[in-house]
Amino acid sequence: MRNSTDDYAVFIHGMIALGHDRHWLRRNEVALRQRFARDAMPFPPVEAPEPRGRDRYEEI
Repeated sequence: MRNSTDDYAVFIHGMIALGHDRHWLRRNEVALRQRFARDAMPFPPVEAPEPRGRDRYEEI
């Protein structure tokens, strides 16, 4: 049986695999873990939103 930490890791890897921003997920890890602790699956991994033009940090 897996614990909630393993389930959280699977959830985050699923979000990244679908194209979500890993930096946003890392910055919001505390809030996401708190939400994940309350709900087994706070929201299903969904498709990432459409890209919003050029990333200003991409060229740095």
